[in-house]
Formats: sequence, structure tokens, C-alpha cells
Amino acid sequence: MSTRSLALCCVLTLCACSAGNAPGFAPDGGDASISGPGSDGGVGGGGTQPQPDLAPPPSSSDDLGSGTGCGPCDHPPSQCYAPSGTCQGGKCVYSIVAGLACDDGDACTVGDTCDAAGACAGTPLICNQPPKAMCASGSELLTYDQQGVCKLGACVYTKKNVTCGAGGCVANACATDPCGTVSCDSPPSSCFKAAGTCSGGQCSYAYDDGATCDDGDPCTVNDQCTTGLCKGAPKACVAPPADQCDDATTLRVHDPAGSCAAGACSYPYHFVTCSAGCAGGRCNATAWTALPSGVSVTLHGVWGASGSDVFAVGDYGTILRGSGSQWKTMPVPQGTGNLIGIDGTSANSVFAITDANDLASYTATILWWNGTSWQKRGTTACGDFCCVGAIGTDDAYVWNYGGQLERLTGGVATIAASITVPTTLFHQCDVRVRSASDVYIGGGYVYHYDGKTLTELATTPGTSHQSAYGLVAFGPTEVLAFAYNYVGRWDGSEWLSAPTGGNGSLYGMGGTSFSRVFAVGDTGSGSTYTGAISFWDGSGWTGEMVPASTPTLDAVWASPGGDVYAVGAGGTILHAVH
Repeated sequence: MSTRSLALCCVLTLCACSAGNAPGFAPDGGDASISGPGSDGGVGGGGTQPQPDLAPPPSSSDDLGSGTGCGPCDHPPSQCYAPSGTCQGGKCVYSIVAGLACDDGDACTVGDTCDAAGACAGTPLICNQPPKAMCASGSELLTYDQQGVCKLGACVYTKKNVTCGAGGCVANACATDPCGTVSCDSPPSSCFKAAGTCSGGQCSYAYDDGATCDDGDPCTVNDQCTTGLCKGAPKACVAPPADQCDDATTLRVHDPAGSCAAGACSYPYHFVTCSAGCAGGRCNATAWTALPSGVSVTLHGVWGASGSDVFAVGDYGTILRGSGSQWKTMPVPQGTGNLIGIDGTSANSVFAITDANDLASYTATILWWNGTSWQKRGTTACGDFCCVGAIGTDDAYVWNYGGQLERLTGGVATIAASITVPTTLFHQCDVRVRSASDVYIGGGYVYHYDGKTLTELATTPGTSHQSAYGLVAFGPTEVLAFAYNYVGRWDGSEWLSAPTGGNGSLYGMGGTSFSRVFAVGDTGSGSTYTGAISFWDGSGWTGEMVPASTPTLDAVWASPGGDVYAVGAGGTILHAVH
């Protein structure tokens, strides 16, 4: 997901430029009647909660000897995920099946389907067909409000006994205007306007769409009124508990996506065998070693479906796949330019992006791996920088240099949101997708997308910024962003300095939690620069030992199970268990 141009100049405030590495810089400054049913079912959308193992299984190893493994990946977090998942570094990851029929557990919705974010949602049942008015007596007309509300799958309408005038009630209607004795001030729910209008003795109330409400479901958030129904968005369970050592060699690893019940998120977990022992909630580190990639081009991005199934991208359309000593070049569409970023959600859905390979229009190409072949999936503006972040199967966000966040779903691009960005050159960017409505972007400054709008993470908007070429983000108070040799930490209200102390310039950052982050780049002076890696444990950075003569490193990816891969110039691939 990290990108880097090669011959331009940075003009951000407090930033200077040079042909190679740039100097450091810091941040800128009533009664009712029930009519016909409208239920779509009655069971909850989440299904039965998967039960975790109670004891570690026997030790197991991945195909290429990483020393990590999963239990059976047959407990998807919800009905919107494939029934079988893949093991990614000790955690089970499942593909989203968008468009699949499902049951959102709400009897007052119809046409329930799974969306691209893995949530089951239906269309609210509209209640606007009340029973017909009828004479209750020779002088009274029984009427029902035009709008009703859905309760347990049935439409419920408020009824009124209207006293007719001197003409009385004839043929199920008042002989004179029945509205003279009707007050329309009792809407069917808080999702309707308080004042209504009367016609023929029936009250009608306008929808109060957008009003806040409570749908009574503790597993939804941001509840709002829509066409008279209160509905919230499914609670995203994407913050699993910290991993922990069960014994000296066994690490308990929670799946990245969980499910909600009674307002609480739960996460299945599996076990990883640590070849060098387990301590402090992670496998003990092994030494960084160089792996034979079989190429000499610069590798700009790396991402893994698991610790033993890793993809690396680089110049001249290079894509490698492998682990350990087994790396193979993958065929790509003809004319693919320099690949500068990569991200995925499973071994069968991976996105890669080029730089501005069409210099006449400054257009980048987005590729998608569907498990069988790489294919062109779209383009985006990429004058100074662009990057991609995967959401789900054939679904990704693309950030371009115009400050636009595009959503690319099934090869169709739409603008999700946009924001004014600083004029920058010699730039990188990152898109970190926690969910479809929780996205962090480092590109110019640091931005957050909540599913509706983009906002900058700034102490005082417009006056205090964190310049960012890339970042990692694990929650509202757990963000690290970098630009050249400066690292800032967002604590929810302000940016704090968090210098690595080891890297001269940073080009990539990756990790699995706020206490396990890796930063890569280079250090040196004059014409002599060597690759450098630093490790963040949640409170500070520690420099890592790398093999002698390691060249500049551009990107890093960490598996939840312990494997870490760094890539860079000359086809360099480094690996460690950390």
C-alpha cells in the first residue's frame, strides 16, 4: 500500500528537497389494528457463535516451514462470509460473499442481502396500506392513520373514532368533512414528524428521515430514521483482544473479524507454535535473513495472505509470490508499468496499483488477482501519488493525488468522498482499511473516512497538521504516521512526536497491532545508504539488526502469526519471525 515517486520535489511546509534523501521535518504548526404480515424471517443474522478450542492443538507447520498454523477455518464470523476460510499467519480469514441472500434478524426488513462490507441488511418494510375506513355507528366513522409502523413483521396502524356531523356516517364515510374533529398530533413513532395533516378523517405524517433514534438492537450503531423505520448500521467487530502466550511455545491468536451478540463482540481464536519461544504476547524474534527473490528490480510493496503465502510487487510489472526460498514471478497483463502498492483480503482477492505509467494523462492502473489470474480492474489519477486498500472480494478503496477516495467494486469506480489536499511532490501514500466505514489515509496529511465524509486528523483544523507519506492505524487513538524521518503518533486529540532514532528516511510501515509495528527505510550519508528496520512496541522504537549490505527497504508486511517480510531495492526480500 505504500508508494513512492522518483524524481520530484516536496513543497510541504517545513520540507526541503534533494536528489536523494530529504532532511527531516516535523508537523505544522394509541390503540391499534394489525394488517397483513411483512416478515422476512425471525432468526438473527449472526448465526451460532463459533466455539474456540479449549486447548492448543498439536504443533503444525505451514507448507513452507514458517512454523505457524490455524485450526479448521470453518467458523465464519457471519452468514455473509464464505463457509471456509484461509489461514493467514495463524488467523482464519474469510472472503465476503456480496449479494448473497441472508437474514438480518429484523422482521421489519425485506430483501435482505449481504453487502460488500460483509453486513447483512434489508430494505425497511413500508407501512402505508391501512385498513379501509368503516362506519362504527350511524354517527361515528372508524379510520386508521395513513402511515403505520412495523412491529414483529406486521404493519400496525393507529385507529380513530371520528364523530361525523349532522349528516351522520353513511356508506363508510361521513356525509360532512370528518376532519373537523380530528387532531393530527400523535405520530406512529419518533421517525415521523410530530405534526400531521388530515384528509378524509385520516392523519398522515411526513417521515423524519435522518433523525437519531434507538432501534433497540445493541449490535447496531449510529441509529437513524429511514422511511419511518429506525435502523442502525451493524456494529463492526474488528478489534480482537491482544494475542497471548498460552505456554512457552504456544501463542493464542484471535481472528481479525468477530461477531456481535447482546452488544458485545466475540472473536474465535487459534494457536500458533513459536519456533523460538513465546513471550509478551508474541513469538520471540528470530534474526532477519535475506531470501532469494530471483529478481533484481526494486520491490515497492508487499502483502501476505498468510505467513507462507506472500505477494511482492515492483518495477516493470513485477509480481512475486512465495515464501522462504520459493518465489515465482507471476504473469501480468501486457503493458503493466511499475507496481508501487499492493493489498488484499484473501489469497483469492488481491489488488495492486502502478505509478503514473501513462505520463500523458498521469493515469495509474489497478490490477486484481482473482485467485487464477491478474487482470486490469480500473484506472485512477496518479500525478504525484496513489494507493489502494482492499475492502473485500473485488472491492477496494483507491486514493489519488486529487484528494479523492474512490471505491472500486466489481471494476466499477465511484467517488466515496473527497477533500482538499496540500500540493506535494515526491510523495507516497497509504490506505488502511479497518472496515468499509473506518478507513485511515496517509497522503499529504492524515485523513479518516467514516463511510460518509473525509476529515483530517488535526489538533486545530487548518493550523496544525501531520504530514504523512504513509501510516498504520489500529483505532481512533492508535495511529502512527511518517514523512521522511519524522514519525507522529495520534492520541485522539493531538500529534505527538515518536522518532525512530534509527532510520534516516522512512519509506514503509506495517504491523498487526499498536504494540507491533515495523518501519523500514535507509540510513547513511553521502552516496552510501543501507537498509534499516525499526520496531515499535507501543511506547518506543528499537533498531533491528539487518544483514550487512542490505540496500534501501521500501515496504514491510507483518503476519499476525509472527512472520515479517521487508522488501526493497535490488529485489531484496528480508524475513524474520518477530
